[in-house]
Amino acid sequence: ESIGQYAFYQCKELVSVEPLLPDSVKFVGVFAFTYAEKLTNDVCLGRANVVTLEYAPVQSQYADRFGCEASQFSQCYSIGNVYLGPGVTNVPQNFLCGDIDFAVLPDAERTVEIVGATVIGDRAFCERTGIKAVTLPDRLESIGHEAFRRCTNLVSVTPFLPASLRSLGGYAFCHARALEGDLKILSRKPVDFFAIGSKGGEDNGSIFSLDAKLSSITLGRGVTVVPEYFCCKDVEAGVLTNVTIYGKLVSIGKEAFRQQYALRDFRLNGYPELDATAFNGI
Repeated sequence: ESIGQYAFYQCKELVSVEPLLPDSVKFVGVFAFTYAEKLTNDVCLGRANVVTLEYAPVQSQYADRFGCEASQFSQCYSIGNVYLGPGVTNVPQNFLCGDIDFAVLPDAERTVEIVGATVIGDRAFCERTGIKAVTLPDRLESIGHEAFRRCTNLVSVTPFLPASLRSLGGYAFCHARALEGDLKILSRKPVDFFAIGSKGGEDNGSIFSLDAKLSSITLGRGVTVVPEYFCCKDVEAGVLTNVTIYGKLVSIGKEAFRQQYALRDFRLNGYPELDATAFNGI
């Protein structure tokens, strides 16, 4: 029923655990499999029981000692597909975060299916370059900072995004450069975007990738602010052609749609405060 803290920590030659994990598991501690670098199993949790995934707060002893690594499967570079069932209601920060220099190769084409969670924590799947498809639950309310940042081969997110979404963190999909489709954030309740702000260089504070292939964006009545760098491009021209915003906008932030050269149709409600650089390069 329980796998404790550090149970298989730095078992660097561990290749397989059968099953990973038993349906009877109800608790997995921080660092349980961290740095099990060769572990290749699929992860299946919460199919039969409510599962607690221990969370290490930012100011905890774990964070002080190990920084972003304080979670169950961080730095497990070879892990397979991930299924988090109805028993997992909170995906903790850094759950399966990787390292861009060592993450699994793109041709692995991993999938992530999340069935019951309402929260996906900061950096939960950051830099997992092998993830190709993500399925999100209809009840999801929050996606944290950098949750899917640098998932460079992520092509599809279904739904994209759930109508239940209330909070979206900075850099959440930044540099998910293969991501394509029609972005819809249709909540009627207030939606908060937490832009971290520009760090300069290649990131520029974007929530969505500088390189993503979004073809249209629809924002529902819960969206009243489009944050800075929301869906800006860097050098290459985007394929974004249509933006529709149903909420009564208060503001559109700095470089929110910068260099989206293909943008032809922009429909909004109200007369928002418009940053002078919001549409730079268009």
